[in-house]
Amino acid sequence: WGSAQTNGIDDVRDEVALRFDATGALTHDQPHGSLPEGGFGGRDRFNFLTLDLEGRLIAAATSIFDTRSSLRLKRLIAADLSLDEPFCIAAKASLRDATTAAGVVVDANGDVVVAGANLGHMLVARLDDNGVTDPNFYGGRVADTDGLGSTATGVLLDAAGRGIVVGEVTNTGGDVDVAVWRVLPEAGVLPDAGPDPFDVDAGQTVDGGVDGGGDGDGDGGAAGGGEGAWSSGPSLATARASFTLTLFDRPDLSRFAAEAIGGFDGTASLGSVEILEEPPPSGTLAWAAGPSLPAGEEREGFTATEEIVAGQRGRSVLVAGGLNRALGAALATTWSLDAFNFTPFQFQWTQLAALASPRAHHAAALVDGATFTLVAGGDDGGGSAIVDAEIVPSGGPVQPASLPTPRAGASL
Repeated sequence: WGSAQTNGIDDVRDEVALRFDATGALTHDQPHGSLPEGGFGGRDRFNFLTLDLEGRLIAAATSIFDTRSSLRLKRLIAADLSLDEPFCIAAKASLRDATTAAGVVVDANGDVVVAGANLGHMLVARLDDNGVTDPNFYGGRVADTDGLGSTATGVLLDAAGRGIVVGEVTNTGGDVDVAVWRVLPEAGVLPDAGPDPFDVDAGQTVDGGVDGGGDGDGDGGAAGGGEGAWSSGPSLATARASFTLTLFDRPDLSRFAAEAIGGFDGTASLGSVEILEEPPPSGTLAWAAGPSLPAGEEREGFTATEEIVAGQRGRSVLVAGGLNRALGAALATTWSLDAFNFTPFQFQWTQLAALASPRAHHAAALVDGATFTLVAGGDDGGGSAIVDAEIVPSGGPVQPASLPTPRAGASL
């Protein structure tokens, strides 16, 4: 997709879309005139191209007319390379005062993410299938305001769908610095630029498993092989079931640590913790002993959810409730596992306010954008399901409305 002079006049150019088959033979030659509200217009084009999930061609370009420049986004229909005029017109309105294009990608949902500049500052925006900015993405678009000015020079998406934007920032001394921004796919605040501008996304948890015999299974994964298949990893040092696996990552993603906390070894509830670091400190990827829960606080069937501390995620995990087989009862105690150092990883336990109701095999979830965790349902350790739920903020538990139905072993 490019452009050519119209009647030999350099200030007026029309786009042309060409398609070639695998042998290099031209199969489509589709010219496009200017659109009153959606055309590129102008003299120069710097196109960035990608394909969306339906095979349609998406182009982002800087259009220069006279002394003014603007960012334009166009889409061609896959079958015949015809112009999708409604999308072009809506995208122009969505991007309005954006001045230059630096790249365009399509995310896993089919939305278009475009980066460039907006009146002297880096801009990144996400548009839906209709060319309208997505309000769940920072209101649709966000511009960086660090330094005297900034601009993007490229954009891509990582495996988690986060936008990685590279560019330049003119600092207060007048020098131009290389800048990298990472923008989360959900609504929020753009991380500040600086030595470590990345937001931290971590603390995801998954439940441990039980093998067919009911004992803890220490396997690190089922042998598989091949793309998209399970592969075997280092085995846990202690076989355990009904535990939680929590992930911490260093802010620059150069290191991560997984923690296997508590569980059941087939005989008793566990308070031990195992840590798997990547890259491994010893050079060999293996589980190592971490800080155990205090005596009497061994547990299984508990929840471990990430916490937001001082506005940052991925540095602390809230462990709540659980069953202690030695006591024969559910626990109400809660603990915070904090990462106070990332190189190497170091952790410590801090006891927090207890739950109002002891519970095990319950569900818990961090309320994103808030500073509290919702804990609901479970059982009392004696086989009776629990109906109530609690909000656990930094100041202590609060009892909200109960669930309509008692339930244990649920997810939230």
